[in-house]
Amino acid sequence: MHGRNRTTRCWRSSAAATAGTLVLAMAGCVSAPPQTVELADLTLEYINSIEKSHRDLVRAYFGNLEARVNDFIDNRWVPDFLNRAVQNEQVQRRLEETRLGLDVDAEALEQVLVQSRKFTEAEAQIVVNALDVAKIDYRVRFSNVMFEFSQAAMLEINRVREEWRARLRASE
Repeated sequence: MHGRNRTTRCWRSSAAATAGTLVLAMAGCVSAPPQTVELADLTLEYINSIEKSHRDLVRAYFGNLEARVNDFIDNRWVPDFLNRAVQNEQVQRRLEETRLGLDVDAEALEQVLVQSRKFTEAEAQIVVNALDVAKIDYRVRFSNVMFEFSQAAMLEINRVREEWRARLRASE
């Protein structure tokens, strides 16, 4: 029995020591020096500040990339696109079709018609007036062609610009 008391007593004192250590450890966690709390608060402020700075830097970086893309599109891609479009055979043909009769000199035509003696001066004037109307029609047709061209060009330019912006947003 003597040995059993000693084992029981050792176990009890070991359990008491462990419990005491736990109580002291818990008491140490609950009450921290004020400097520790201040340091934790300061560290949290720094982390929040760094996080905000990082977000601002990323926004500025992607804003700069978007500005560079817009600059490239406006100053390099658009002039090249318009140059290729104007050199296009269909565009050239359409412009030529609108020019028919534009190069005719009205006064010279009137003189030729009167000198041919097939037309009276009044009839020659009617032809010249018709030519003037045709030139006005040309200007209207040419304006319409250019308007259609500019609309189509702007749609393509905006499509390309939006495509590049979407690529940037996808990589943010």
